[in-house]
Amino acid sequence: MFKVPDASKPEGTIAHVLKPGYSLFDRVIRPAEVGVTCAVENQEGEKESEA
Repeated sequence: MFKVPDASKPEGTIAHVLKPGYSLFDRVIRPAEVGVTCAVENQEGEKESEA
């Protein structure tokens, strides 16, 4: 799992699927490898506070 900054989707939403997961008879054979959205940091605010 990796995090992707994306302001257009709610935090925790799956953004990318690298490998799909598989299950067989309610058992996980292989978990999915996904990228999950995270909060976007405001870089303009950081620049103003440094100046």
